[in-house]
Amino acid sequence: MNSIQFIEYALLNSKPKLKVRIQAEPPISLERQFQNEVQSLVKPFFKKFRNDLLLNYEKWKGNYSLNLDSDEEEDKSDIEIFFSNILKGLGIYFSYKVLKSLISNFVQKIFFFSKNKLSNQMEKIFGLKPFYSQENLKIAINLWVEKNITKLNNNLIQYVNNNKLTIYSMFEKEEKGKDYLKKQVIENELKFESSIAFLARDQVSGLDGLLTKILHAEIGLDNFIWSTCRDDKVRPTHRALEGKLCSWSNLPKSNGISIFPSSENGCRCVARPIVSRNLI
Repeated sequence: MNSIQFIEYALLNSKPKLKVRIQAEPPISLERQFQNEVQSLVKPFFKKFRNDLLLNYEKWKGNYSLNLDSDEEEDKSDIEIFFSNILKGLGIYFSYKVLKSLISNFVQKIFFFSKNKLSNQMEKIFGLKPFYSQENLKIAINLWVEKNITKLNNNLIQYVNNNKLTIYSMFEKEEKGKDYLKKQVIENELKFESSIAFLARDQVSGLDGLLTKILHAEIGLDNFIWSTCRDDKVRPTHRALEGKLCSWSNLPKSNGISIFPSSENGCRCVARPIVSRNLI
């Protein structure tokens, strides 16, 4: 039996409970797990970087000069060398292999969440669990892994560069000393954590939404109810779709672009599958 025939097969070979109300929850716990796993990976690096930065600060402060007669590039060389070495170390400590291992392992958790969610939903209706083809799922997962390796790496580079800008700003403005620097470095760490929190929310829910779309198509589902979180953070365009019957084959549009639950940045909406003899 081809997996695309599951809905038709199930309707013919079971006593479906077509009035069962299906709940579809966003993967909030997975978002937090992803955030925690990334932060656990980077904390040792942050600690070492902070300590090395504070140790070098006094030496840099003594050598740095804004005297117009001085060679400014030479004044800055020690700082540039330090941050250049940090970026090289970043590429070693957070190598492609390390990041791919972390993200690939985690993507399996999202996949199982999405697959089990739909399987449990179908079992409630038909008493049967579907099976799926893997090819389209593999393509989506691989693209997600590569995209998030790039995003995470860019966030780490931005964190290092933010601290370099902090150093130069302090010297040029003659800001306070080491305690002030430590405070600024910690603030940059908090900015990084905030960016990772958004990355986790956006990317985990986005992949769950995409996998849901693929999995629905794999078993022959075309209809779903658009369900929002029903709070003041919901986009006006998505709020208008709350409770609406939608179709994967004819998705609603926003600014001329087809959208589905969790397809847009920061979206927490979910697709609640609908099965009816009259809709297949």
